[in-house]
Amino acid sequence: MKKISKTLLMSMLGLSLALTPFAASNTLAAGDTTAPSAPSNVSAALNVGGQIFLTWAPSTDNVGVTGYTILRNSSVLANTASTSYIDTSVSPNTTYSYTVLSFDAAGNISSASNTVSISTEVSTDTTPPSAPTNLTASAISDKQIDLAWTEASDNVSVTGYMIIRNNSILANTANNSYSDLSVQPSTNYSYSVMAFDAAGNISPVSNVASATTNASPIDINAPSVPMNLVASAISTSQIDLSWTASTDDVGVIAYNIYRDNNLIATSTANTFSDTGLSPATVYSYSVSAYDAAANVSAMSVSVSASTLTVTETNDIIPPSTPSNLSATVASSSSTQVNLDWTASTDNVGVLGYAIIRTKTKTNNGVSLSSLNNNKFIKASDYKIFISKTNSFTDNTAQNNNSYTYQVLAFDISGNLSGLSNAATITLGNPSSNNQGKSEDHKNDHSENKEHRNKEKNNNHHSGQDD
Repeated sequence: MKKISKTLLMSMLGLSLALTPFAASNTLAAGDTTAPSAPSNVSAALNVGGQIFLTWAPSTDNVGVTGYTILRNSSVLANTASTSYIDTSVSPNTTYSYTVLSFDAAGNISSASNTVSISTEVSTDTTPPSAPTNLTASAISDKQIDLAWTEASDNVSVTGYMIIRNNSILANTANNSYSDLSVQPSTNYSYSVMAFDAAGNISPVSNVASATTNASPIDINAPSVPMNLVASAISTSQIDLSWTASTDDVGVIAYNIYRDNNLIATSTANTFSDTGLSPATVYSYSVSAYDAAANVSAMSVSVSASTLTVTETNDIIPPSTPSNLSATVASSSSTQVNLDWTASTDNVGVLGYAIIRTKTKTNNGVSLSSLNNNKFIKASDYKIFISKTNSFTDNTAQNNNSYTYQVLAFDISGNLSGLSNAATITLGNPSSNNQGKSEDHKNDHSENKEHRNKEKNNNHHSGQDD
């Protein structure tokens, strides 16, 4: 048979809502891209009156098979939800080739089945087999029911048996026994059987036999302990875990992941990545397994690992610049200066802040931002303080002095932020205590005072000359 392209198949299958059983739905199953398995063991036999009787083994799918498409001579003949079909539209003395495909609710189409050909020569055999008798159904477990029956007879020969479960065709077999492995626990099923011959003649139906599957056994066995747990530091903030998978008499569902004796996550795989950790920090891990019955294994052996240390070679990003720096005193007579600012951020973490204080005096006050241009600043006029938080109290300030403060942030790699805004404060003179005022305002005041002094001196010298 010539291979059919998937595009052609979609057209042939009538996905434009012409033929398929899921055509009545406006919404296909979302997220399913897995096609069913190909139907197998397609067989064809002549039925009474020259009709062609087709049967095949069912397909499987990750979600569920919706139906089957029968192709006759590479053209769509029909769709069916069953695993058999009778072609009544054939002509005498004609050869037909049949192929079957399966599809699911998402429109995924299987590969083609084997191709079977048959000619519609008028059969001389019109006698059906006798009905199978003494059908029995026995529940073997919560997942299996076994069927057995007395063989049917035929004037030529019996080709096989069609097994019907709850009034739907389940499967075909050439034997007089069958094991149904597609059952659910604690569920009742009814079965009947019909025989057919090579001419497509079908027997009367057998007696009906019913059976109820066993209840699921109570699972009290815990999975084995996870073994060979390994913790590997991947970066300054990530440690990867892996271990040998546990075993269970029913099945392991997932694993509990513990960090420093605290449950942090579960994983269905025998690997896990722990992220968001702190640099240069040791963490301890252990793992336990559990099954569907909530049986939990003993804890694995605990292992430890340390995240990588941040170094200058792997962290070159400085913290953000501190902002909104303010300087205040409790009262006009206080010498305690309280500083507050908006905290910086960093890709790894802010380690602390450097507070730089410059002492300014009348007529020669300078701002920290102009330090590089000021040749007259004395070492004794500035101090550097360190704070772990975004606030600081300066208890070393003295009355009758003005102070200008600025702040910068630093991280563990020594990366420095930019300087914050400047905040200036004057102590010991209530009338001129300019809390938090900008330095430009102070300098303007000093310049005006200096100008007035010069005018006074000039006037004095002028009076002496007179």
